[in-house]
Amino acid sequence: GGGLPQKYNGSGLSSRLGGSPPAASHVAAVAQRLILNVADASGTFQSTDAGEGNHETWPAINVVEAEARPDPLVAVADNTNELFAFGTRTLQIYVPENITCGFVYNRTLNIGCGAKYSIIPLDDAFVWMDEKRRFVLSNGRSAEVISAPHMASTVDAGFSDLGAIWGTRVRIGAFDLLLWASSTDNRAFCYEMSTKKWSEWRSYGTQGWGDLVITSHVYWPEENVQL
Repeated sequence: GGGLPQKYNGSGLSSRLGGSPPAASHVAAVAQRLILNVADASGTFQSTDAGEGNHETWPAINVVEAEARPDPLVAVADNTNELFAFGTRTLQIYVPENITCGFVYNRTLNIGCGAKYSIIPLDDAFVWMDEKRRFVLSNGRSAEVISAPHMASTVDAGFSDLGAIWGTRVRIGAFDLLLWASSTDNRAFCYEMSTKKWSEWRSYGTQGWGDLVITSHVYWPEENVQL
């Protein structure tokens, strides 16, 4: 959430990640390197040296500026062997190399990220809310707007605080759902992957239908449970 990264070794409490890493909001892992987006207006990301034993070394030479446009870098994510660098106006793709700083530029899409916690990883792509308040699906080579035209006005009116939007993928039985919720606006919209249809999620209790009470979600594949 824009603070210093923590590490967890499997027991006890978490602790600060060593090696003086930068404050960041997202972490990715590509080619045996950890990557953090630097939480400032520099538009840069920083990576460790390669190798499991080097995940707490953050050399200054491993700082890369995503410089296709002078837009801040708000998130990073990994997809197979590629690093996705989400700026406010651009999406830049990097691939690993071992000559200089660990990553080299590959290509750019002129689509930004308007809600940095809305990014949902799919099997070989990502879906997120862009700077135009559209939900976009992209594998870094092409892009598809999935919220237009039917949901455009609903999404625009339903989310006022883009920083409060979080996204997750919920696969339960025959349903494969993309869910975006806002803790500020108390709205949640859901996109069903197979039917390509939208709905609104709410909670049901003793007082009937109300705001969605879920504030986070993760799927635990080893136990096949939704948390």
